[in-house]
Amino acid sequence: MMLMIGIVLAILAQIGAPAAQDYGFEPATCPFGNATNYQIDCGYVTVPANHAEPENGNIRLAVAVVRSPNPQPDPVVFLAGGPGDSAVMRAPLTAISYGKLLKSRDLIIFDQRGAGLSRPTLDCPQIGSMLLADSAEFEVMLGAVRACSHEIENEMTEMFVFNTQQSASDIPLLISALGYSSANLLGISYGTRLGLTVLNEHPALIRSAVLDSVTPLQINVYEYLPSGFDRAIGEVEGLCQEDFACRLAYPNLRERFYELYNSLSAQPVRIQADDQQTQHQITGQLLSQYVLMSLYQRETVSTLPSTLSEFEVSNYHSILEWLTSMSRNAGGHGLGMLFAVMCSDQGSRTAPERVQALDAQYHPALSPDFALYGVGGATLCQAWDSSYTTPGQDSPAVSDVPTLLLSGQFDPVTPPAWAHLASETLRNSVVIEQANTGHGVTATQCGLDLAAAYFDDPTRSPALVCTVPALVFELSEHVTRPVIVLMTVVLGAISLWGGGLAFFAVIQHPRYVSWSHVAKELNLYWMLGSLALIMALLGASGSLKAFLNLEPEVVIGLAIPLIVGLQSALLFSPQDEPALEVIAACPRGVSWLILERWVGVCLGQFVFALAALIVSYLLVPGQDLTIMVARWLPPAVLFSGLAIFITIRSRVAAFGLVMTTVLWFIFVGFGDLLLPGALPLFFPLNYIQPFLWGIHPYVKPNDLSEMGYWINRLCVSTLGLALIFSAVNGLRDEEQLLFDGHKH
Repeated sequence: MMLMIGIVLAILAQIGAPAAQDYGFEPATCPFGNATNYQIDCGYVTVPANHAEPENGNIRLAVAVVRSPNPQPDPVVFLAGGPGDSAVMRAPLTAISYGKLLKSRDLIIFDQRGAGLSRPTLDCPQIGSMLLADSAEFEVMLGAVRACSHEIENEMTEMFVFNTQQSASDIPLLISALGYSSANLLGISYGTRLGLTVLNEHPALIRSAVLDSVTPLQINVYEYLPSGFDRAIGEVEGLCQEDFACRLAYPNLRERFYELYNSLSAQPVRIQADDQQTQHQITGQLLSQYVLMSLYQRETVSTLPSTLSEFEVSNYHSILEWLTSMSRNAGGHGLGMLFAVMCSDQGSRTAPERVQALDAQYHPALSPDFALYGVGGATLCQAWDSSYTTPGQDSPAVSDVPTLLLSGQFDPVTPPAWAHLASETLRNSVVIEQANTGHGVTATQCGLDLAAAYFDDPTRSPALVCTVPALVFELSEHVTRPVIVLMTVVLGAISLWGGGLAFFAVIQHPRYVSWSHVAKELNLYWMLGSLALIMALLGASGSLKAFLNLEPEVVIGLAIPLIVGLQSALLFSPQDEPALEVIAACPRGVSWLILERWVGVCLGQFVFALAALIVSYLLVPGQDLTIMVARWLPPAVLFSGLAIFITIRSRVAAFGLVMTTVLWFIFVGFGDLLLPGALPLFFPLNYIQPFLWGIHPYVKPNDLSEMGYWINRLCVSTLGLALIFSAVNGLRDEEQLLFDGHKH
């Protein structure tokens, strides 16, 4: 009887209890094209909105699983940064970047709750364009943040469920729903905070973890930005002082940064964007934000000293490019999730007054407050008006899961000391501080190799797997300009000397000038060759517009120098016209002969080029005629000089033709590698390449400053003339040897 009663009560209890939720995977079509070689399966995983009350609604997490060709049973779960980054839409790019991991493991990419394609999504489109707001616009941004918070609260009654603790509870359900019994974690930036929370609260399914650019749970990021910024600037300045060229070009880097900040804070500068419509105001705060972001990647760290040097001479091209990029990507996607998470995890645990007192210990340039950082960030959290504080986000994460902690030398927002701090309570952890990197060590090949090696065997430290190459600092145009000017002066002196000798020779012996030789080089066939090449390039540009879109003046700048060079290569060949025979049969020296012929080539092709430019100008009025001429005239002089020099020195016209064509292709295809910062190099090439922009024949006006462009045009022209007179002078020496100097 008692048994029957028990059974009845159990049945009634089951009837009264809520049904267990099946948190499975729902396949869906991927929202992106897949140009990779990997299979990518997309869909949604349903999880409770509030893990403490799973019966009160669900959230759908967008997921993309990149399949490995030879998978181990434990995949890698990618924990994106932000918070608020949309990871799923970038799954193909992530797959390409993390190919090393995919050799042996599936890669699970998902959008955290409130972000990307997960539903619901917390977006604040009205805030996106204000992320770089300065103090004058900060009140407007506060109002926009407050309005977005209220709008989201009106749409959902439980905005407090968007926090790191709830996201961490999603991870075990995600792993299980996709059919895995264990997994590895790869967290970057904010993803490390999420990863530490998983290790602390849900370690059961986690085999190992790699946490890159670590934020310990006991750290409140609003309170530590100036100290991290200060340390990172010190690292860059120290390396610069160890580098001979950098030390010479950019002494006192920190002080110069502070002086720029003070100057722009006192008197902001307005600059116009390339669209000639948008204007940007460059303030001290904006400079501070730019420098902070430049410390994130080794590529921008290497250019930081040169960029600050350019700012000192009012060249703000780099910051303009950065602003354009930021405004293009500022859609407000995930910003609601960012504020919800950051403000409940950390913002609710501090106050603007406390942050301001901590910031006051450092120079104001190290406190880019009016964005998502420092006093500004803490103030925005007050405007977000969330009274919820996430439990556990102020205590160290404790775990026995094998964990690799990575940090970068230049990281301004998650300094290496934080990785060591987190490791104190991670009993099975390894810390690697990677030299010559910034924020996001796994963005480098070496960092990815370290992660892959650790996932393969978490019992061994991968510290000796690889190293990142030493940083090479860029020397800017402004710094290298004096050397280019000196080189131009020397080449100009050689050209004037050679031209002066020729001029005085003509004045002394005008009867020796043979205008018939000049006229002979006004060759109709070569002009037709120029026309054919121009038409061919324009035709190629029209049919291959997606790859090769050339304006008429650019085509003329490419075609005329090549034709002039080829024609110049055939002016005189010692093999075909032995100097002794020419001198014996001609009352003038060989140098006269070459210069006469070269003048004829120039007259014919230059008149043709000017006619073509005039037609182009008439078809498209408003072009700068000076720039149009400067794009082809100096290269024409250079290639003619190269052709004459090579032919005379090699004594074979055919060799001159071939080498002139090869050099033309090299300059057209790879000439931009001569520009400052275009090519990361190693010692000693890093001391040579920054000075090569002076001889780039096809430099564009916007590649350099206005002064730099015209210095380049002069340097290219004088180099061509110097080559011509150097070759001719060699023939004059031959004449003097043959005739004991009695020949003019």
